[in-house]
Amino acid sequence: MQSVVRRVIVAAATGFVAFLITNLTDQPLIWQLTLSAFLGGVALVVQFLIDFEQRIEGVERGLREHGDRMTALIERRMTGVSQVVDLFEQTSNREELIEFFRNAVQIGPEARLRYDFAHGEIRRMSRLLKELGNGHVSYPAEENEWLLSLTRAARDTIDATSLPSVDAGTQGYEDGFWESEPGLRYLESQQDAVGRGVRIRRIFVLNRSIASDDASLRAVCRQHTAVGVEVRVLPSDLLPSVPPSTVTDFILFDNEVCYQVATISRMDPRGDGRPTIVGTQLVLRDDMVSEHRNHFEQFWDAAQIVPDQDAQPTA
Repeated sequence: MQSVVRRVIVAAATGFVAFLITNLTDQPLIWQLTLSAFLGGVALVVQFLIDFEQRIEGVERGLREHGDRMTALIERRMTGVSQVVDLFEQTSNREELIEFFRNAVQIGPEARLRYDFAHGEIRRMSRLLKELGNGHVSYPAEENEWLLSLTRAARDTIDATSLPSVDAGTQGYEDGFWESEPGLRYLESQQDAVGRGVRIRRIFVLNRSIASDDASLRAVCRQHTAVGVEVRVLPSDLLPSVPPSTVTDFILFDNEVCYQVATISRMDPRGDGRPTIVGTQLVLRDDMVSEHRNHFEQFWDAAQIVPDQDAQPTA
């Protein structure tokens, strides 16, 4: 309304000025009125034309900006689509990835706790995949799910060393790892692996506190041979001449991935004396995996069969 009133005032003022000029020149009244009305109308039309031109320019500017935004959006989307297509072309398990994404988007933000939990797991998995690509994966605690997943994925061999500092308990092997729920699940996974043709060898590297004829050790060996695992024991006095740092608890899967843990002794005098696992590592570098493989073969050649012959399968 203000714009319309302003235009009318400007047109009326133009007509009034024209009337005054024609009146001063002693023009006939009819010409005074006609010229005043004409110039007022011209002023009004000119204002409308100027306003219309400004509106057209605004519309054109808005269309250009909108077009630029849409172009940038389409380019970003097309770039994303191109990257996804390239990634899908590089993988052989497209159906699993599609199912993963489909299940992920089904959890909406309205279910806040489930949504945050799911996306936290996605971020954790993303970090794991990145570390796997870099050749070294670590976790600041014990990670038994990696152990079970690698056992289920193994195709040819699983070679492992077992140290009392990791697998034994306070009374030999009676209350150690192999009697725990993760240990029993691991044994079950090994049995399944043997059933599909995987050769599994385990060396129990002993220290002075556990003798090769220890009853709990023989029981654990029988437990392993019952599921098809080849077992040998390696007393400390038979260890090959290798650096002490190489005598670690590790598991080689298909001579490609090495799973190992780091432990410390508990400082609490009221504790049960069991070691605490403070980290888990997946070693993927070829040179380090090859080094572990060579050490295992040295240990295996130096190790002995279990004194209880019933616990050792026929060679």
